[in-house]
Amino acid sequence: MLRSLVGSEMCIRDRECAMDSVKVAGECAKMQSELVALQQRLRAVQQQIGGEQDRKAKLSVQEAEYCGKVSEAEVRSDKAAEMALDMNQELDSVMDQKDELEEKKEQLEQERDRLMEEAARG
Repeated sequence: MLRSLVGSEMCIRDRECAMDSVKVAGECAKMQSELVALQQRLRAVQQQIGGEQDRKAKLSVQEAEYCGKVSEAEVRSDKAAEMALDMNQELDSVMDQKDELEEKKEQLEQERDRLMEEAARG
């Protein structure tokens, strides 16, 4: 009888261990399914990050192109301003020459009038 008590006690103990094993196995299965779900979410986030990185790279390229166009426009604007300044200076020079020629013309007309008067008098 002592042996059977020890045996039944062993059965009770083993049954509790078996129940704990079932519980642990259930928890493991639950954790594994949670792990799979987390891995799927991680892949989705990585894809989003990849998409954002692609979008950011495209924006960087567009920004560089825009900056290049702005720089080119600034250079053209600077060149146009220089050309306008040069043209204004040239116009001033031409206007000065015109004024000088008009003065010479007036002097020559006065000289002509004087010479005609002298010829008429004498």
